[in-house]
Amino acid sequence: MEEPIVIDKAITSLNDLSTILSQSQINNEFLNLISQLSQGDWFSSRVASCGLFQSVLIKIDAINRKHLLSAYLKLIQDDSPMVKRAAGNHLSKLIDLLSQLEDSHQQQLQSNNNNSPPNSSQSDKENQDLKESKEIISKDSKDIKDSKLSS
Repeated sequence: MEEPIVIDKAITSLNDLSTILSQSQINNEFLNLISQLSQGDWFSSRVASCGLFQSVLIKIDAINRKHLLSAYLKLIQDDSPMVKRAAGNHLSKLIDLLSQLEDSHQQQLQSNNNNSPPNSSQSDKENQDLKESKEIISKDSKDIKDSKLSS
């Protein structure tokens, strides 16, 4: 059995490492690591994966973000209470990151609208992707609150 402090230090080190990875390394290796950990047989690997989502959530494209959030949803709905607790503990950080991403995107859209003719089809698609991501996280947050109340 792994010690929680060792797992926490490993998560911190991996999150620090993610700041220096190239986009290609994030897409090909780090996302694969998160995927493998989040689908692991042992609850400890799934618990560890919960802490890694925050380091790459806003660094990836909308399609990968949706896949990542779907994996997080599975962790929130996991049978193990330890995994649910870990997912719940990291949920607020993910919501904050998605809010920051949306704010940044809105500012960029406003800046683009002031400086050039709008490209509304791509902007609308990106806005829709961000809204869907936030809806998934918000629903997950509500599910966690409901499960805590029923416990």
